Amino acid sequence: MKKKILIAGISVAAAALCIAGVLLYLHNANQISYSGSFTAGVRARLVIERDPRGTPVIIAQNFNDAYFALGFLHAQDRYDIMEYFRALAAGSSAALVGEDGAALDRLSRAVDFAGRGRDIAARIVEPYAGYLADYARGVNEARLRLGLKDAVPRDWSAGDIIAVLALREWCNAFLNNREALFPFQRDSSVTEMKALVPEGLISYYKESESDSVGVVARTRALVAKYAGIFDRGFAFYLPARRVKENYPVTAYSFEDMLSVYPGWYPVHLHCADRIIKGITHTGFPFIFAGSNLDLSFYGFSAGMDVQDLVAETIIRIGETYQYLGATGWRDFTIAPAGEGGAPIHRTENGPVLNDIFENSGYGSSVVTVRSAFFGPEYIASLFEIPFSRSIAEAGLRARGIMSPPRVYLFATDTEARRAWSGMMPVRRKTDAMLRTGYDSAWTGMIDLSLLPEAAGVNGALAAGSSFLSDAPAAVRGEGIAQEFRHRRLMRLLERKPRFTDQDVLDVLADRHSAIARMFLPEFLEILGNNPMASARLSRVYFQNWKYQVSSDFNGPSIFHKLLQQFMYETITDELRDRADGLMERWDLLAPNFYRLVKENKSPLFDDRSTYRTEYRETIFDRAFLTTMRFFNRTIGPDINDWTWGRLHRGRFSVPGVKGGPEARQLEGGSDTILRGSLGTSLAPVEVTSLFGCFGIEQSLYQMNFQYSTNPKSRFYYGSTDRAELSVFHEVQGAYVMTIESEKK
Repeated sequence: MKKKILIAGISVAAAALCIAGVLLYLHNANQISYSGSFTAGVRARLVIERDPRGTPVIIAQNFNDAYFALGFLHAQDRYDIMEYFRALAAGSSAALVGEDGAALDRLSRAVDFAGRGRDIAARIVEPYAGYLADYARGVNEARLRLGLKDAVPRDWSAGDIIAVLALREWCNAFLNNREALFPFQRDSSVTEMKALVPEGLISYYKESESDSVGVVARTRALVAKYAGIFDRGFAFYLPARRVKENYPVTAYSFEDMLSVYPGWYPVHLHCADRIIKGITHTGFPFIFAGSNLDLSFYGFSAGMDVQDLVAETIIRIGETYQYLGATGWRDFTIAPAGEGGAPIHRTENGPVLNDIFENSGYGSSVVTVRSAFFGPEYIASLFEIPFSRSIAEAGLRARGIMSPPRVYLFATDTEARRAWSGMMPVRRKTDAMLRTGYDSAWTGMIDLSLLPEAAGVNGALAAGSSFLSDAPAAVRGEGIAQEFRHRRLMRLLERKPRFTDQDVLDVLADRHSAIARMFLPEFLEILGNNPMASARLSRVYFQNWKYQVSSDFNGPSIFHKLLQQFMYETITDELRDRADGLMERWDLLAPNFYRLVKENKSPLFDDRSTYRTEYRETIFDRAFLTTMRFFNRTIGPDINDWTWGRLHRGRFSVPGVKGGPEARQLEGGSDTILRGSLGTSLAPVEVTSLFGCFGIEQSLYQMNFQYSTNPKSRFYYGSTDRAELSVFHEVQGAYVMTIESEKK
């Protein structure tokens, strides 16, 4: 009997081992192979190596083959992201995003990203046209060889690449529109709001324009959710005398919205006599930041407002409409609407946003958006700058470019320079949210490359999106300045006499909140008169907190919720149901709100519709009680559990994929160098996605995501939610892929 049981047990174990072996074989057989060789339409032998963490090195004998390899890599790792944005740009995203897809597709067709992509691609000259074509061929090689799934059923082309770039740039510009931040009806009482909203950020609209204002808000939410920001971040330079190893160092940080998976993709490129450690972006053959031994270079969107929202006066004639143009009543032009869709109208200013949402009717006016688009010279500059051998050469290649406003940091072994690039429209200043008539006309374009450059030889130098504290006056008032972050960065760079690599990384990961430093003394004073046990505990947490917005601290959670609730309770009496909209950018209100709290004289603290007079302390106590209820209901009654990491959590969304890695703790806040901007739920919205440094002896990077969104990859985001700090100076190949030319 025992013998039979033993034999049965051995048989079961053997069967289990066989099944496990088969499953392991099938798993490995189903994985993407990063080693091996194949032939393709390249000009010469091409090698792609990857280290154990996935960092790739392209070894090519010419630039065309290098771009072919880059296209292959991007598609191999993130083809779903590439296809998602290609579908958005082509107006074919409905199958990917669900019910919002129809509106997204109508927006894309209204702006005509696909048509603009084809037009610009046709005007690009060699060698850049060839680089685009070879990148697209690399993408198509990966599509066919790996059986990747298309969302747009055709080969990739140069026009697709340019269309996606136009989409990303346009959406980023739309989210930079200052006039959409704090809109108020012109006939409403907003006197007190002027003391709270920063100067120049309040805009006014007429009651008859309310529907159009709602359309702008819906479009803004749609763009933020499905396209997000693009190429935002900062970089800084430390001269040799400020670095312990006596070599200069440059460092960088990129930011993205959690709603859209980041495109940043670190790669080494060895081509002929050029070696570049670069940061590329999925879907584009461009190197946006990096070091080429002669020069370190970083380019960012400058964050300027370069679009205008225009209210077009319309009249109905039978079944059609006309709009009042510069020369009288004119017919709309009609954009392709897709199968069965209502027509999408355009004026001389731009597409009619009301048409994006099929349930948005026309009143006496509609809203359009006036935009400028880049030209083929912008594509040439994106290719040329990474291969520049000097600051002067890089600056020349960024000059006179028709592109969105950009800011660059260029650095060599001996000096650094911040330079501006791109064009900004010249228009009449107005406090109206929607321009009308002659207000909508642009009288020219400012070439930002003619603005004064900032130089750094012996001191630190920084450049970045919305880092405008020391920017020329011509651009300082055209963006949403991140004053707290910029000032903190420069203070850290000036405070320490000499830096190590770890010191540089500590600066990039700094979590100090200037807003908390301002408000906490006031909060502690007011809480001192509150006898509640929770108030005493909050005082203890605040007193022990050093303003670091870190995951395991309670202070950041209680502070941010209390501050937001204090703001909300203060303004809701005046704004009623519009207070929620104002609170979406609460961080921009913080400096003026601090002044009101400090002075304690503002009529905003009293609800004049009630008989009883209310004071700052009354509003604060009400906000504190609401804050305590929020944490009790959200987390539980134990205040020790109310850590920042319990609420400030998230993960990057992969289009069309449900699930993925669990949401994890994300550190930082809206005003910290390590970006972790938050909404009113305390959940992160915009976060630091990639940061690192380039030096002569050491280069490092950390991605808060992974190289691949492909479940068949060993570098899959669903298995490991981020790539930890990695050495980027030299890449030791653990996997080697060889691509041989088909030519005999």
